[in-house]
Amino acid sequence: MRRYGTRLLTLTALIALPACGGCEADDGMDQERQRLWGRDKVTAEIEAKAAEKIDAQALDARPDVKNRVLGMGFRELVARLGFVEYRGKATFDLGRNKNQLAVVEDSLIEHGLHGSYRVLQKDGDGSVLRETVFTNGVYYVRNGPGKLRVQGVRQNEHTISTEQAFEPLATFTRYYGPRLGLAKAGTGTVEGRNAVRYDFVLLEGSDLVEAPGMKGKKKPVSLKGEVYVDEATGAPLKASLKGQLDIPPPKEDQKWGQLKLDLSFVIRTREGTEIKPGEFVPTIKRHPVDLNPTAFLDGGTRTSTVIGGKKH
Repeated sequence: MRRYGTRLLTLTALIALPACGGCEADDGMDQERQRLWGRDKVTAEIEAKAAEKIDAQALDARPDVKNRVLGMGFRELVARLGFVEYRGKATFDLGRNKNQLAVVEDSLIEHGLHGSYRVLQKDGDGSVLRETVFTNGVYYVRNGPGKLRVQGVRQNEHTISTEQAFEPLATFTRYYGPRLGLAKAGTGTVEGRNAVRYDFVLLEGSDLVEAPGMKGKKKPVSLKGEVYVDEATGAPLKASLKGQLDIPPPKEDQKWGQLKLDLSFVIRTREGTEIKPGEFVPTIKRHPVDLNPTAFLDGGTRTSTVIGGKKH
């Protein structure tokens, strides 16, 4: 039996706003809003990471640099490159006996002015899985076909979809633990940017590996592909990866499972334009509710929804 997942979130779950005179009060409110939303902290952390120098020539010799680049988050990538567009396709195919779970996501991330962005993800058949747009402080969402809807922003929720769509490179490579290696294979260009090219290689080591934050051991079987790293910033610009890992059974008399991974993506820099949503459904308006409908019992004021009692 073959089942198709509908979101790459399933994949990761399977492993696991100018100062002015007289505006002191407004400035204080803005600082408080930023503190409450964690924006100052996040901005400081991302800016600090993006300011760190990454030697694009050292990924084959230094595991810390390799892990730093392959595990880079989308917001840091934007801080390093500027306005970008990401296009990638990731496939996660897990099978044991006659059961098969396949998750396919074809993802587009567009990043624009003032922190605006759009994420559009489709399945292997081209059907929309989800779309999110964030612009001018408003967050729009749709899951599956239909129109975007205005959705309230909970803390940092509006940044999660970009990180999830960009996450397969970090997730897939992390499966291999210490067995994942890179071999320098020359240089090249990606969308006009100079890059260092590396081939993915499977290193010698223990048959079974564990990766931090991921449950269970896995046996790396195969790994091939390449990744291009920007010479100027150390950001990953393009990659292709195919690999297989075997999964030990929960019981000795059961068969091993097979996990097949497939990823390809490319990033290009773009003009800084503000991302805006297409057709959308506005916030649902709810009728006001009387918070004290029994006020008439003590002769207090009432609303028109309560029969009896005094009017005012």
